[in-house]
Amino acid sequence: MRNAFNKMEQNLNTLINELKDREQRLDITLNSIGDGVIATDKNGCVTRMNPAAEKMTGWQLKDAKGKLIVDVFPIVDETSREPIQNPVEKVIATGRTVYLSNHTTLLSKDGSEHQIEDSAAPIRGDDKNIHGMILIFSDVTRRKQAEKKYRSAAKMDALGKLTGGIAHDYNNMLGVIMGYCDLLDEELSTQPALKKYINTIQKSAQRGANLTKKLLDFSRHKPAESKKINLHSLLFEHELMLKKTLTARIDLHLNCEHNLWPIYINENDIVDAILNMCINAMHAIEGNGQLTITTSNTTFNEDDAKNIGLAAGDYVVLNITDTGCGMDNSTRDKIFDPFFSTKGEKGTGLGLSQVYGLMQRSKGAIKVYSEVGKGSQFTLYFPRYHETSKTDDNQFSDDELNYFLEKNHPETILVVDDEVDLANFCCHVLESNGFKTLSANSAKAALEIIYNNKVDILISDIIMPEMDGYQLASIVSEKYPHIKIQLASGFADDRNVDESCVALQKNILKKPYTTKDILQCLSKLVS
Repeated sequence: MRNAFNKMEQNLNTLINELKDREQRLDITLNSIGDGVIATDKNGCVTRMNPAAEKMTGWQLKDAKGKLIVDVFPIVDETSREPIQNPVEKVIATGRTVYLSNHTTLLSKDGSEHQIEDSAAPIRGDDKNIHGMILIFSDVTRRKQAEKKYRSAAKMDALGKLTGGIAHDYNNMLGVIMGYCDLLDEELSTQPALKKYINTIQKSAQRGANLTKKLLDFSRHKPAESKKINLHSLLFEHELMLKKTLTARIDLHLNCEHNLWPIYINENDIVDAILNMCINAMHAIEGNGQLTITTSNTTFNEDDAKNIGLAAGDYVVLNITDTGCGMDNSTRDKIFDPFFSTKGEKGTGLGLSQVYGLMQRSKGAIKVYSEVGKGSQFTLYFPRYHETSKTDDNQFSDDELNYFLEKNHPETILVVDDEVDLANFCCHVLESNGFKTLSANSAKAALEIIYNNKVDILISDIIMPEMDGYQLASIVSEKYPHIKIQLASGFADDRNVDESCVALQKNILKKPYTTKDILQCLSKLVS
């Protein structure tokens, strides 16, 4: 009897040790899995969790054990934020594996959120009965963010291509309008009333050209042309426009230092930046409020500049302060992110990201101070412009240009453009200044003309059907190396060009061009 009892005890100990060993190996296996794993009993109460599940849910196993999984694993739809039915009931009721949608968000106990993908399957015993559920889920937040950034980048790329195509045609039309206005302006020099109408048309066309250029600069993320700007003069010049934009409920105050140092920046960009921040301030102010814009000069030493993220030196400071609702830390940390907006469907989230990009290109900095209920202050630091830092040696003075045009020019110029009216305008300007011209509306026609005629200079559009301007220039450079080439375009995209066209790509005549633009360009080409 004793021997039998001892043997039974040994077998029981062996079985217990085996169970402990299996349990230990199961723990090691579960703890090694990178995905979250949660097991429940048949009532949907948590029985086991691995460390990955603890990290994502914010629950420790000792606290979660015995609790309903719906409490430990709350999930909502990523877009609608509506609760999603927890899979435990469906799995236990049907005995089938269940997969959650791709838009599932796990709400962690600590308030953080995780985009997840998961599946839930029944746990069956030897008797084939369901004893619980096993839930396996992975954190795909980074992948989702990467996908979102990719979609945003793809959207911006598509926008850039669409804008480029529109800009090409639009600039051609504006070129015709501005060009023939130039010609009429000369003809109507003795009729001031009609000349006034022409000037109005020219100004409107130039506004259209500026708008197209801004769209291209934005969609292609390339720095726009800059010039010396006095911020004091600029603000007072646009004061009326700002007041009308802000409406009567916002009291605008300008406190500008009179002897401001000049800055070097694109005028349209800085006006857009100020307007964007003022509109944001207006939306942050409920009812009546105040917006104050101040400017000043300041000089930073090494330590002070380092704290702001700038180089030591002289800076012009622009402060925009509002009495709006202010921002919490979470919002303030995101305001410069592309596509982040507090205005819902009414905003694109591009305004402040463009302002940030402008300051980066300008080698300046932008700082934000804000408290909930106490308004916001945006401080922009612009490097002081020194006259020797930027020069333009490529432009002829009016006297130099007139001297060039008074010379006898025996050259024959071939103008190539699929916009016939624009080609005719260009030819008229050149013929009026002593040049012989030929014209073609395609690259193929241009090559035939060059083959049959003496041509000294080629002025060609870039974007044309069948063969573009770069391809035409490459053929002409190889077969007729004596011909000087000038390319023109309203939208020169970043297509690859061969070595013979690299210099041409850097010296494009930008559409829409005026009479003076053509002559300036030609004077550099011939001299």
